Amino acid sequence: MIEARIHPLLLDHKSWRFEPQTAIANAIMFERTTGFTCEECVRKCLHFQDPNSEWVCRSLTFDHHWKICDLFAVNGTNPPHFLTEYLDRDYLEYLQVNPSSDVHLTQYSTVSGAGNKEPIYLTASQNTEITETKYGSDSFSDYQLVHQKLANKSGEKLCRNEDVTRYAMISNYERLNSATDVHFVKSESLEECARACDQDEMFTCTSVIHRTKECELSVSRATHKSSDDFIFKENSTYLEKFCFSASLAEATEKLWPTILDHILVGHVMEVVDADSLIECMTACLQAEQRFSFMCRSAMWYPNDKDQNCLLNTENRETHPNVFVAEDQG
Repeated sequence: MIEARIHPLLLDHKSWRFEPQTAIANAIMFERTTGFTCEECVRKCLHFQDPNSEWVCRSLTFDHHWKICDLFAVNGTNPPHFLTEYLDRDYLEYLQVNPSSDVHLTQYSTVSGAGNKEPIYLTASQNTEITETKYGSDSFSDYQLVHQKLANKSGEKLCRNEDVTRYAMISNYERLNSATDVHFVKSESLEECARACDQDEMFTCTSVIHRTKECELSVSRATHKSSDDFIFKENSTYLEKFCFSASLAEATEKLWPTILDHILVGHVMEVVDADSLIECMTACLQAEQRFSFMCRSAMWYPNDKDQNCLLNTENRETHPNVFVAEDQG
């Protein structure tokens, strides 16, 4: 039974309203955590009850199938929000919240404090933000990410002729395990390093390390399993190459600023599954067509198997005050 499943008898019914098989609609959560039990989700909501804090938890939903805990700063019974039937998800409303609490009503925080799950934050860099992305007349299926061959066969091309290359740019970091399959060229700028990687015919270049006046081109790349893949190195920059359909990414800049272990709090509009960094980047580029909003940045949690790519409507330039280290979010 639903009641037995979430142990409702353990709840103080004077403090909680419980609606089984129910979700909150027309509202955006401010905190999402995976791998929790329902009881842990309740305790997490109780943790967010300081009226002087940025967020106060008024309600929560718990997905029993995916073990997802979502916290909300609104009640699902107050318009424009409403409750809707949802299999495997339960709605709980905390009745003891201080009504004078000054809370955000429509913003969404990201996953925090959920074990060793370092996020990667990246910005959808464009001269005129994401609004200038041109989709053309290609069908949606044409926008799928390009299959990438990582073999170091001489002259093998990573991208198709009709593709454009883009680079995730991680400043002041190098790969922890230096590659041995490298080629060095002289270069004054990051843009020149990227062009050298695009044009190199000696092997299939997939990543670059820029150091002062030198580029280290490599056929291999970081695994992105944790931030331990990288080591801090001032004045060095790691670039990772990706291929996109020109119709999808032609309006974006060549280099996408990417920051390890940082999040943008309160501006996530959609959460999707992404098995790789390029899938999360692709989801951001497709957001206007798929979800009807402009994605300006994204956060990817490589150690989560699903719901691990968070798409933001803003970025660290538009809202620098809520761009923080992941352990502070």
